[in-house]
Amino acid sequence: MKQADPNRKIVSYVRCSTDKQTIEVQATEIKKYCAYKNIEVDKSYVDYAISGKTFDREQFNEMIELVEKGQINEIIITELSRWGRNLGDCIKNLDILKKKKVNLVCLKENINLNSPSGNLMSNLLMVVMEWERQITGERVKNILNDKKLNNKQYTRKVYGYDFVNGKMVENPTEIRMLKKVKMLKEKGNSYNEIKEFLNRNGYIRKNKKTWNRDSVIKLVKQHIN
Repeated sequence: MKQADPNRKIVSYVRCSTDKQTIEVQATEIKKYCAYKNIEVDKSYVDYAISGKTFDREQFNEMIELVEKGQINEIIITELSRWGRNLGDCIKNLDILKKKKVNLVCLKENINLNSPSGNLMSNLLMVVMEWERQITGERVKNILNDKKLNNKQYTRKVYGYDFVNGKMVENPTEIRMLKKVKMLKEKGNSYNEIKEFLNRNGYIRKNKKTWNRDSVIKLVKQHIN
């Protein structure tokens, strides 16, 4: 199976934040599309366990750099949401493609960036995705606030508390430890000194591991400051 134009470089991009199987599904869909169109993908870029809310994506960034260097002509993705959910960054990177005359093919939405209708549809869908993301975020925030007010479980682990029958109950040992950490911090002890104190006195983290400097910093920022 060969590309019609050997000088045209076509790549694919897949992303998933949690489920590895979703990556395989995306790859299969792209493979079927390429077989149908009789084209060959030069390289597949894959970002696994990366949320679309962030653009700190190693493979994605590498791909965009090659676009800016004029080394990619077309990108294939399964759906526009894989491009990202932040409207500003999505449009910024779409603009890069347009300036470099790079086509973006979205299989689910049947979008081809090279066509005027595809260009318009991509912009409209990005606006809708941003609206949906904001609505979902607001809904999740309201649910979490309601659970916090009613002492219900709203996260997996919170230092100073245990979950009993779905409700947050104070852990006396951890509460006592937090007070000691606060006292040590106010006395000017360093994070390393606090770490040594906690490990020396047998205090453990929620994951049953011993304390290190980074975990102490996180604890202080979340519970002391």
